[in-house]
Amino acid sequence: MELTYTQCGDYLIPDLVLSDTKEYHIGKYGRMRRAYLKDHRPILYTDLIVTEKLSPTWRKSTPPAGSGWKSLKKP
Repeated sequence: MELTYTQCGDYLIPDLVLSDTKEYHIGKYGRMRRAYLKDHRPILYTDLIVTEKLSPTWRKSTPPAGSGWKSLKKP
């Protein structure tokens, strides 16, 4: 992996790009988890962002739409 750099004044800044650029729908519980990690576990939050594992974590904490409806239906 070869890095390219952009010169900004006297500094060379690496051109970093995230490999996963999909848009994710974050539900209520995903937003709550993100806020908790950001406020109470900042090192884990930063680690998940850098390793690009934060978005899958949000998707896991958000149940699929309609999953509660199936349990409410009468047979």
